[in-house]
Amino acid sequence: LNPASHALEQYAVDPSDPALLEQCVEATCRVRGAIQMVGIHGPALLAQELETTMRRLAAGEVAQVDDAYEVLMRAMLQLPGYLEQLYHGQQDIPLVLLPLLNDLRALQDADLLTESAFFNPDLSVSCPESRRDPVKATWDVHTVARRFRPGYLAALLGFIRDQQVSKNLKILISVVNNIEQASRSPRLAQLMWVADGFLTALSDASLTPSVAGKILLGRLDQQVRRVIQNGEDSIDAVPPVELLKNLLYYLAQADSPSPSVRELKQAFSLDISLPDEHILTKAKEDLYGFNANLIGNISEQIREELFAVKDALDIAVHSKAGSTEGMESVLNHLNTVADALGMLGLPKFRKLIHDHAQYLRPIIDQRGVLEEEDVMRIAGAMLYIESSLYDLAAPNLDTDTPGNVLPDVEYQRMVRATVEEILKDFAVVKDCVIKYCQTQNDAENLASLSAKLHAIKGTAQMLRYSDQVNLVNAIESYISQEWMAAQNQPDKHQLELLANAITGVEYFFESIVERSVAPELGLRIAEENLTELGYPPRKSLAARVAASVEAPQTKEEKPAREPAKPVIRVIDGKTGKETVHTLEVPLHADDEVAAMAAQFVQPEEVDDELVKVFLGEAEDVLHKIEADTLAWEQDNSDRKILQKLIRSFHTLKGAGRIIGATSFGLLSWSIEELLRKVADGSGAPVAEIFSLLKNVTATLRQLTAEMQGEPVADSSEEIQSLITAAREMRLVVSA
Repeated sequence: LNPASHALEQYAVDPSDPALLEQCVEATCRVRGAIQMVGIHGPALLAQELETTMRRLAAGEVAQVDDAYEVLMRAMLQLPGYLEQLYHGQQDIPLVLLPLLNDLRALQDADLLTESAFFNPDLSVSCPESRRDPVKATWDVHTVARRFRPGYLAALLGFIRDQQVSKNLKILISVVNNIEQASRSPRLAQLMWVADGFLTALSDASLTPSVAGKILLGRLDQQVRRVIQNGEDSIDAVPPVELLKNLLYYLAQADSPSPSVRELKQAFSLDISLPDEHILTKAKEDLYGFNANLIGNISEQIREELFAVKDALDIAVHSKAGSTEGMESVLNHLNTVADALGMLGLPKFRKLIHDHAQYLRPIIDQRGVLEEEDVMRIAGAMLYIESSLYDLAAPNLDTDTPGNVLPDVEYQRMVRATVEEILKDFAVVKDCVIKYCQTQNDAENLASLSAKLHAIKGTAQMLRYSDQVNLVNAIESYISQEWMAAQNQPDKHQLELLANAITGVEYFFESIVERSVAPELGLRIAEENLTELGYPPRKSLAARVAASVEAPQTKEEKPAREPAKPVIRVIDGKTGKETVHTLEVPLHADDEVAAMAAQFVQPEEVDDELVKVFLGEAEDVLHKIEADTLAWEQDNSDRKILQKLIRSFHTLKGAGRIIGATSFGLLSWSIEELLRKVADGSGAPVAEIFSLLKNVTATLRQLTAEMQGEPVADSSEEIQSLITAAREMRLVVSA
C-alpha cells in the first residue's frame, strides 16, 4: 500500500504519466488478493472498491477527478489503519467502513450501500396463520388495494409533513393490515406483516421517524401499486427483497412493547442478526480515533511549516527589500507541506503548494527580488489551506446519510435558487389557470400560461429532470390542444385532474427547496392524473429501459362501471354495516352531484380503526368550522377566515371519500363549492350563508353520531334539502 499511495500522490500532481496509476492498480490488486486469501470481508470490500475506482479513473470514466483523488487517498490512509486494528485483535465489522465504501461507489455512479446490505435475516419466514381474520381472508386483495391506496397516500403525505402524525400512522397501519388480511400471496402477506410491525414501532415511539423510514413507506406504496396493476402474483414473481430487509433492519433496532413487534423480532431472529451496538461503536471510535489523531498531528505539522514560510516571506519583504538570499529553506518547507497534504489525501491543496513552490524556485535560485504582490498571493494560498485544515480532524461519523457524500455547496445553492424561480413560474401558471376558468377567451392569458410552462420545462431540462420535463410537456399538450386549439370548456373533473397534476409537479420542486422527502409521491400523483385526463406523460429513457426488462404485464379487464346513483350511505362504526338512502335531488343526466357521487368508492367492508380515525378528525375539523363561522360572521370581510373554511370542508370531503361516506362527503363538497364561489365573487347573501353553514355543521355532526351507532333521526331529507340550498345559493352568488 505504501508504494501505491506514493504513486497515486505523484499521479495526482502530474496525470500525464498513466504508468503511475497502473502501479496503483497492480499494487491494490495484490493487496486484495492477499486479504481474500485469509477471508477478511471488510478490507476485501474496500480493496475491491479501491481497485475498481482506479481502473475507471484510468479509463476516463470518472467525472469528478479531483474528488476521486481525495477519496482514493483517504482510502489509502484508512485501509492500513483498519488492517492494523485487525492485527491487534479487533473484530472485522464492515459497517465501520460503510461511509468510505459509499464514497468510492458514488465516484463510480454505482448504487450506494446501506447498513442493511450487511444484514442478512432469514427471509423464508412466513406470516403466521394466527394473524388471519376468516372474514377478511375472503376479500379480493386487488379491490382492497385499489380502494385503500388513496387513503394510504394521503396519510403518508401527512406523515411526511409531520402533520397529525399519530392519526396518519393509524391510517397507514389500518391500510397495511387490510391488504395483509386479504392477501393470498405468501410474499405479499409477509411484506405487509413486516410493514405493520414497522408502523407499529413508529406509532409507539420505539422507532424515531427518519428520512430513510419515510422513503421506505413510499417504496411500500410502489408495491401496493404493483398489486393493483399486475396482481399479487407479481410480488411472488419478483419479491421486494431489499425493501423487506430494510424494514426488518429498522425493526431489529426497535425496543417496542407491542406483542406484534416482539413476535416479528422472534420469528426473524432479529436480536442476533445485528452486531452488538457497543462493539460497533467502539470499532468506529478506534478507527476514526486513529485517523483523527493522525490527521490532527499532520495538520499541526503543516501549520508549523506554513508559519515558517510566512515568517521567511515577511522578513524578505519588510527587512530585506524583497531579497531572496538565504531563502532555500522556504522551498524545503513548501515541499514538506506538499508531501503532508498528499498524505492527507488532499491533492488539490498539494498541487496549489507545488505550483507556488515551482514559481518561487527560479526566483530564489537566481537570487531575484520578490514583489509584494507575489508574497500576498502566496500568503493568501497558505491562509486558505491553513483554514481548511481545522475541519479535517473532526470526521463525520453520521452514517444515516448513505455514503456520507458531501455535496458541492455552491452547486446545491445554485440548484435551489433555480428551483425557486421554477416555483415562481408555477404560481403564475396557477393564476393563469384560475383566470382562464373565469374568462375562457383571454388569448393573452393563455399565451402567458404557455410561456410559463415552456420556461419551467426549459429550466427543468437544464437541471436534467427528464421525468419532470415529460410531465410538464403533458400538461402543456393538454392546454394547447384542449384550450387553445379546440377551445373546449373543461368540466369540474377535468380541472381537478389538471390541478392535481400541476400541484404534484410543484410538490417535487418544493421538496428540493424545503429538503423534504419522498418527492416521487408528487410525481406519481401528477402522472396518474394526467393519464386519467387522457394525456399520459412520455416515459424517460431510464423508465423505458427498466420497463423493458420487467416481466410482461397482464392487463385486467375492468367491468364497465354502471351509471352512478346519487345515494346517502351511513356507516355504523361498530358493525361496519351501512344504511342506504336514495338522494332524491332533482338531477339532470349529467348532473354534477351525480358526477361527484361517482367518485366515492364504496368499500365492501369498512375497517373499524379507519372509521375511528375518520370520526376523530371530523370532530376536530367541525369544531374549527364552528369557531371560524362565528369569526367570519363577526367580520365577513376577512378572506383569510373564508379560506380556512374552504380548506376545512375540503378536508371533510376528502375524508368522507376515503371511507366511502358518500352523504358526508357530498354535503361537505356542496358547501366547499359554494364558499369557493363566494371567494371568487362579491355581493354574496351573507346572512343566508351563515345560517346554511350552521345547519350543515349540525347535520354533519348528526351523521358522525349515526356512524358511531347512536340513535338519531333519519337525516336523508335534511341532507337533500341542504345540498339543494347550497346549489341554489351558489347560482345566486355566481349571478
